[in-house]
Amino acid sequence: MSVNISPTRNNIVNLTEALPGVAGSGSLPFRFNWKAPFILSPHNSRTIYFGGNHLFKSTDRGDTWRIISPDLSTNNPVFTAPAPSGWMGERGGAERHASVITIAESPLVPGLIWVGTDDGNVQLTRDDGKTWTNVRPNVPEVPANRWVSRVEASSFAPGTAYVTFDGHRSDDFRPYVFKTTDYGRSWTSLAATLPPNAPVYAIKEDLKNPNLLFAGTETSLHASLDGGRTWHRFMSGFPTVPVHDLVIHPRDGDLVAGTHGRGIWIADDITPLQQLTPEVLASAVHLFENRVATKWHGINRGATRGHFMFTGRNPLTIQQREPLNNALDLENSATVTFFLREAPAGPVTIEISSLDGTQKVSTPFAAERGINRYFWNLRFTPPGGQETPGGPGGGGAGFAGGPQGRAGAEAAAGTYRVRLTVSGRTYEGILTVREDPEVKGIGG
Repeated sequence: MSVNISPTRNNIVNLTEALPGVAGSGSLPFRFNWKAPFILSPHNSRTIYFGGNHLFKSTDRGDTWRIISPDLSTNNPVFTAPAPSGWMGERGGAERHASVITIAESPLVPGLIWVGTDDGNVQLTRDDGKTWTNVRPNVPEVPANRWVSRVEASSFAPGTAYVTFDGHRSDDFRPYVFKTTDYGRSWTSLAATLPPNAPVYAIKEDLKNPNLLFAGTETSLHASLDGGRTWHRFMSGFPTVPVHDLVIHPRDGDLVAGTHGRGIWIADDITPLQQLTPEVLASAVHLFENRVATKWHGINRGATRGHFMFTGRNPLTIQQREPLNNALDLENSATVTFFLREAPAGPVTIEISSLDGTQKVSTPFAAERGINRYFWNLRFTPPGGQETPGGPGGGGAGFAGGPQGRAGAEAAAGTYRVRLTVSGRTYEGILTVREDPEVKGIGG
């Protein structure tokens, strides 16, 4: 069914008013959850999907809509019947159930779409909505009517997807995470090592490493390096808080977590985890490919303005400073990341130099077992000066610092050689520095 919708002056469209003739259950033609999902197609930014008890599709950014599914819910009257007169329970109008709450279109195949409903259905179409299959009966172990908290289509194989269920509204706090590799005909549980009393709200497959998964639960954020066989609580500084959404930035490789505590947390630069293959884990030392460093510039408009300047904490590649009403220029750094299977007997040495060797800086670094990060302040050792020491960072991290380092020449945009020496053996890599692409006249 195709329907033309005339947007209001504010470009706000009410689908239930615009499509009064479509049959539905209860007293209204459509049902929309309080958290009704709305997504962009990964294949065309003009195509958007919106979920009610049916799935709606627009190919012109919302000017017109088509209904591309039957009722995808169980359409159970227990969830859909209007509340008795004067009764303001869950059916009193604030929420409507038996509706879609999660949508995922395959990034590999247009029109291959997964949806999950708040009454337990997992539906799949492989032909852009012409036909649908409810694959929920193939999912083992999960009681009926559990909310499908997330469906996640894989970036590596069309038939692979992930689904999570949330049963806390039914006093069921078990974690449910499943994976299919055959379009939902069979499912494998991935929840064995997750905390036993924390429902799962979100699952995210990495964009570059199919074995790297993230799961958001009622209490924390978890990561898996082996495709979900084992899970680990992610980031020692992450709070105990429900994690309701996860996004991996496709360009920058940052992990973004949305929490019920109304906080947005960003793990800057997870590219080392994306490169953490079984071969890397088996090696004694590994120097990762480093993300391009940027010489970001602050903007100082001068004087005191009639406002307060609110800023979040900068990424670790920018030295922290107290917030000011007008930002000064920034102290940028570049990241060198490496892996050690075992803790070294003593400090390792990191040397960064220009390709012709005319400029360099070398520093000892107190590394630890696991992934280590060194933050270079983009300064070389001055002629005849002392070499820049590595500042203490804790947790296998350190900043280059000290007045000698700041007095040296600043690295220009370009490519630099990195040498990591561990127990007498040297490993080489490359580090790229670019100018701020937001500064007019400077390319990125």
